[in-house]
Amino acid sequence: NYFNDLLAPIILLAFSNFLLYFYDKELEGKYVYIFISVCSIFWEFITPLYKINSVCDILDIIMYLSGASIYILIIFLIDRGCKKCKKI
Repeated sequence: NYFNDLLAPIILLAFSNFLLYFYDKELEGKYVYIFISVCSIFWEFITPLYKINSVCDILDIIMYLSGASIYILIIFLIDRGCKKCKKI
């Protein structure tokens, strides 16, 4: 059941960077973790206050941050691959 919590930050970050692309901005480095941390705090601590079926789960926060790490790794590998292609 934690797989969707692992995928959520990857999709959220990709969509956020897609929208920020139009303003020549990008979420990268520590700002990825700050953004996902703020989102996870909201989803896990604020949402249960007004949504009856929602509960707080610390493992969800760990999965959100793991998803952010996977996103950073994917972007790093893509950038590294693009730099190798430019050298050829």
